[in-house]
Amino acid sequence: MQFDNVDRSTVEQMVRAFYARALEDKMIGPTFKKKLGDDMNSLKWYEHLKTLDKFWYTMMTGEHGYRGHPFPPHMFITPLTRKMFERWLELFKDTVDVYFIPEIADAFYTKAEEFAEEFMENLSVDDEDEW
Repeated sequence: MQFDNVDRSTVEQMVRAFYARALEDKMIGPTFKKKLGDDMNSLKWYEHLKTLDKFWYTMMTGEHGYRGHPFPPHMFITPLTRKMFERWLELFKDTVDVYFIPEIADAFYTKAEEFAEEFMENLSVDDEDEW
Protein backbone atom coordinates (compact mmCIF):
# COMPACT_ATOMS: atom_id res chain seq x y z
CA MET A 1 0.00 0.00 0.00
CA GLN A 2 1.33 3.40 -0.95
CA PHE A 3 1.17 6.25 1.53
CA ASP A 4 -1.09 9.17 0.66
CA ASN A 5 0.46 11.48 3.22
CA VAL A 6 3.84 12.72 4.32
CA ASP A 7 4.49 12.45 8.02
CA ARG A 8 7.47 11.54 10.12
CA SER A 9 6.69 7.83 10.01
CA THR A 10 6.21 7.60 6.24
CA VAL A 11 9.38 9.60 5.60
CA GLU A 12 11.36 7.42 8.00
CA GLN A 13 10.18 4.23 6.31
CA MET A 14 11.06 5.54 2.86
CA VAL A 15 14.48 6.86 3.95
CA ARG A 16 15.45 3.51 5.49
CA ALA A 17 14.29 1.55 2.47
CA PHE A 18 16.15 3.86 0.10
CA TYR A 19 19.44 3.78 1.97
CA ALA A 20 19.26 0.01 2.39
CA ARG A 21 19.08 -0.19 -1.41
CA ALA A 22 21.76 2.46 -1.90
CA LEU A 23 24.12 0.69 0.47
CA GLU A 24 23.83 -2.53 -1.56
CA ASP A 25 24.15 -0.83 -4.94
CA LYS A 26 27.31 -1.69 -6.86
CA MET A 27 27.89 1.85 -8.08
CA ILE A 28 27.07 4.06 -5.10
CA GLY A 29 27.16 1.58 -2.24
CA PRO A 30 30.96 1.66 -1.84
CA THR A 31 30.87 5.43 -1.28
CA PHE A 32 28.34 5.05 1.53
CA LYS A 33 30.26 2.13 3.02
CA LYS A 34 33.50 4.12 2.96
CA LYS A 35 31.93 7.11 4.70
CA LEU A 36 29.41 5.46 7.06
CA GLY A 37 30.24 1.75 7.16
CA ASP A 38 28.30 -1.24 5.94
CA ASP A 39 26.06 -1.68 9.00
CA MET A 40 22.99 0.55 8.99
CA ASN A 41 22.59 -0.20 12.70
CA SER A 42 25.82 1.62 13.56
CA LEU A 43 25.91 4.97 15.35
CA LYS A 44 27.18 6.74 12.21
CA TRP A 45 24.26 5.42 10.17
CA TYR A 46 21.80 6.14 12.97
CA GLU A 47 22.85 9.79 13.06
CA HIS A 48 22.87 10.05 9.26
CA LEU A 49 19.41 8.51 8.91
CA LYS A 50 17.94 10.73 11.63
CA THR A 51 19.35 13.77 9.82
CA LEU A 52 17.87 12.58 6.54
CA ASP A 53 14.50 11.92 8.17
CA LYS A 54 14.43 15.51 9.37
CA PHE A 55 15.75 16.83 6.06
CA TRP A 56 13.14 15.10 3.88
CA TYR A 57 10.32 15.80 6.30
CA THR A 58 11.20 19.49 6.31
CA MET A 59 11.64 19.62 2.53
CA MET A 60 8.29 17.97 1.90
CA THR A 61 6.15 19.64 4.56
CA GLY A 62 7.83 22.98 5.18
CA GLU A 63 7.69 22.28 8.90
CA HIS A 64 10.79 22.92 10.93
CA GLY A 65 12.95 20.02 11.93
CA TYR A 66 16.07 20.01 9.80
CA ARG A 67 18.58 22.64 10.76
CA GLY A 68 21.68 22.63 8.73
CA HIS A 69 23.15 22.78 5.29
CA PRO A 70 23.17 19.59 3.25
CA PHE A 71 26.08 20.52 1.01
CA PRO A 72 29.12 20.83 3.35
CA PRO A 73 29.15 17.21 4.56
CA HIS A 74 29.41 16.08 0.93
CA MET A 75 32.30 18.36 -0.07
CA PHE A 76 35.04 15.86 0.68
CA ILE A 77 33.42 12.70 -0.61
CA THR A 78 35.33 11.79 -3.73
CA PRO A 79 35.17 10.85 -6.41
CA LEU A 80 31.57 11.74 -7.17
CA THR A 81 30.47 11.59 -10.79
CA ARG A 82 27.37 12.51 -12.73
CA LYS A 83 26.69 8.79 -13.23
CA MET A 84 26.70 8.32 -9.45
CA PHE A 85 24.18 11.13 -8.98
CA GLU A 86 22.04 9.68 -11.77
CA ARG A 87 22.13 6.27 -10.10
CA TRP A 88 21.22 7.84 -6.74
CA LEU A 89 18.25 9.54 -8.41
CA GLU A 90 17.18 6.31 -10.12
CA LEU A 91 17.16 4.39 -6.83
CA PHE A 92 15.45 7.28 -5.07
CA LYS A 93 12.69 7.44 -7.69
CA ASP A 94 12.16 3.68 -7.56
CA THR A 95 11.85 3.87 -3.78
CA VAL A 96 9.49 6.84 -3.53
CA ASP A 97 7.34 5.27 -6.25
CA VAL A 98 6.90 2.20 -4.04
CA TYR A 99 6.19 4.12 -0.84
CA PHE A 100 4.03 7.05 -1.97
CA ILE A 101 1.13 7.74 -4.28
CA PRO A 102 2.25 9.28 -7.59
CA GLU A 103 1.59 12.91 -6.66
CA ILE A 104 3.71 12.68 -3.52
CA ALA A 105 6.37 10.50 -5.13
CA ASP A 106 6.74 13.03 -7.95
CA ALA A 107 7.15 15.86 -5.44
CA PHE A 108 9.89 13.93 -3.62
CA TYR A 109 11.63 13.19 -6.89
CA THR A 110 11.43 16.79 -8.09
CA LYS A 111 13.12 17.94 -4.87
CA ALA A 112 15.75 15.21 -5.22
CA GLU A 113 16.52 16.26 -8.80
CA GLU A 114 16.90 19.88 -7.71
CA PHE A 115 19.29 18.93 -4.92
CA ALA A 116 21.29 16.61 -7.17
CA GLU A 117 21.75 19.36 -9.76
CA GLU A 118 22.74 21.85 -7.06
CA PHE A 119 25.20 19.39 -5.53
CA MET A 120 26.77 18.63 -8.92
CA GLU A 121 27.12 22.32 -9.62
CA ASN A 122 28.61 23.08 -6.19
CA LEU A 123 30.97 20.10 -6.44
CA SER A 124 31.92 20.98 -10.01
CA VAL A 125 30.77 17.57 -11.21
CA ASP A 126 30.13 17.45 -14.91
CA ASP A 127 30.29 15.00 -17.80
CA GLU A 128 33.91 15.89 -18.48
CA ASP A 129 34.92 14.49 -15.06
CA GLU A 130 34.17 11.00 -16.34
CA TRP A 131 36.76 10.92 -19.15
